[in-house]
Amino acid sequence: MMGQAGGIAFALLFVIWGGSIAGRWAAEDRIANVQRGEVWTYHLEHEVIPGVLIAEGSSTTWLLTKAGIRPIPTTDIRLIAGPLFDRLAAKGTTTSHP
Repeated sequence: MMGQAGGIAFALLFVIWGGSIAGRWAAEDRIANVQRGEVWTYHLEHEVIPGVLIAEGSSTTWLLTKAGIRPIPTTDIRLIAGPLFDRLAAKGTTTSHP
């Protein structure tokens, strides 16, 4: 019984560790995209914000920009374009955005 519990604990720890590494790689990739300028360009009614999507809720979108993380109201987004969009379009990839 103890061996089985130890095996389950080890498997759980391994899954959590793997998820942590994958999350770190994803975060580093997004930071590198922003540093290289490979970003989405979010066109709002009175402003244009270059950045990479971090998270999106029902009313707020969080972007990683060169200035840091920027929350914006999702309903304020009028158009999404930019270098990252162009790169994906050139590969023939289609995505949906707000």
